[in-house]
Amino acid sequence: MYDWQAMKESYKATRRTWETKRTELKQLKDQRIADNVYNDELDDDISIIGSIISDLTYVIEWLEHGRKPGPSRGIERRSVYQNTVLVDPHILQNYAKGYESRSSTTITDEQRTEIKSALAKLSPREREVFMLVKGQGFSSEYVANMLGISKGSVDEMIQRAYKKFSQEIQMVLF
Repeated sequence: MYDWQAMKESYKATRRTWETKRTELKQLKDQRIADNVYNDELDDDISIIGSIISDLTYVIEWLEHGRKPGPSRGIERRSVYQNTVLVDPHILQNYAKGYESRSSTTITDEQRTEIKSALAKLSPREREVFMLVKGQGFSSEYVANMLGISKGSVDEMIQRAYKKFSQEIQMVLF
């Protein structure tokens, strides 16, 4: 079994060594520039050492956080909007298509009434976009092109519609 803490400390010590070496090379470069005997070979070495330090930093961040470094959030840190499943998509699609089947996703009259009243709370444009994306299954980009608006506007309307829709439905369809 690995001692991850010791490994992380080893990487940090290696990074400090390379940072010291890079500082020494930068000072040597400044000295040579001052003496007018400078050539480009130090720049290549400084660049390579910078890449090594960058790679070491990446590994250290990975070891510290337990996931890939970068701006993306871990799965446990997603926003409520990304984690929430408001309605079984098959139920809303069956509502939108208006057909009855004997599957488990067939909606009851009570559910149909709940969906209708929730959709009534949306503005006409929000309802149209919401039903095209969630009911008919079109992509946001396709709906944006179809309606002549930006994809960001479609996403914004979907987000607002989700909020209004979820407030109205209140756990009935979950």
